[in-house]
Amino acid sequence: ALDVTTIKEISVRRGQSVIIPCLYHQKYAFSIKYLSAGYLWLLSDYVEFSDQRRHHKTVLISDDTSRHIFTVRMDDVQESGYYWCAVHVPSAFDKRAGFFLNVTA
Repeated sequence: ALDVTTIKEISVRRGQSVIIPCLYHQKYAFSIKYLSAGYLWLLSDYVEFSDQRRHHKTVLISDDTSRHIFTVRMDDVQESGYYWCAVHVPSAFDKRAGFFLNVTA
């Protein structure tokens, strides 16, 4: 089983909301989940975490630990870009899966 999986691409109209499902291995049920943005993983920037530590205005991460899926809700989307669903793994490499958000007119 893959550590983290998500959709490859999703299209949404500018100004609308979108919800992206991110599935993860059960062993990460109680790990912190987060969303980062950027084409390259190593250069990507944190957007928001499952504990809402950033208090992001338009991004909310909800974690269903019993179903092993976290969802990323993005409101009022404005531009296309590459993003990563990720799971924080202490003292190891974080697990992640990338997707492309295609924003249309």
